Amino acid sequence: MARGLSLSSSVIRRRRRHLPLTKAPWRPSGVMLACVAGLAAVSAQPLVHAQTSAVAAAPAASSATPDDKPRWRGQVGASMAATSGNTDSTTLLLNMDLNLKRPDDKTTLTGYVNEGRTRTGDGDRQTSAARWGLSGQYDHDLTPDWFGFTRLGFERDRVTELSLRTLVGAGLGYHVLKGPKHTFDVSAGLSYTDSRWNVDTTIDDKTGRHFTSVGLLLAEESSHELTDTVTFKQRLEAYPGLTGAKSRLLRFNASLNVAMTKALSLSVGLVHNYDGNAAEGREKNDTALFTGVNLKVGG
Repeated sequence: MARGLSLSSSVIRRRRRHLPLTKAPWRPSGVMLACVAGLAAVSAQPLVHAQTSAVAAAPAASSATPDDKPRWRGQVGASMAATSGNTDSTTLLLNMDLNLKRPDDKTTLTGYVNEGRTRTGDGDRQTSAARWGLSGQYDHDLTPDWFGFTRLGFERDRVTELSLRTLVGAGLGYHVLKGPKHTFDVSAGLSYTDSRWNVDTTIDDKTGRHFTSVGLLLAEESSHELTDTVTFKQRLEAYPGLTGAKSRLLRFNASLNVAMTKALSLSVGLVHNYDGNAAEGREKNDTALFTGVNLKVGG
């Protein structure tokens, strides 16, 4: 019996010598693969969620803009009036009022174009209005109540033969009322006026086409938010001359706006200009009352 076992052991050893040296490849079971896949999915879920949240938040952060970011705001508008019958007339008025506000300063830009034509029953056509104006003002707060300003303006009137008038002014102003819904400012300073005419004009016993004057600039303006949809704004400025041609100019404009939508409003306005040095035979007062539609700019 012992001999048989010994023989068997020797045979087994001889057979093992003929086996190949390479081992059979290890193959994981299906249960093990499923466990590994489940662990990988569970461990990767927090990372995927974090990456998804970061990607979703990135566009929102980049597109967000502060509401108080300085930008031009205001309105531009147009109004037109037409009549027919014994006298046909057409009047067009375009106006602009924009401002750029920062914590310590404000830039204002205003302008208008007024054109009018009249035709009588005989067929004669006349120009009843041909005037435009453009002005800008920069205000800088020196204290919470006081501010310094500089102003530059241009205007032309073909009806009164005014080729070009340039107005330059600088001075100090005071915030009488400065609130979120109501503002009221007064200002005073020095001004320089340069007026050029297309025809000979007599001013203070002097006849010519080019006159200059140094004088004062006195102004007041206010804005009021009467309701959530109704606003009122007005400005009055005077240029009394002290030297030279001694200009006598007065400017007044006012407008009442009623919002119809977020972007459009109905406007009723008044523009009055007084020129004490108008050419002979021309009216010194020029008044326009208009109703039109304004487009809001800057939100």
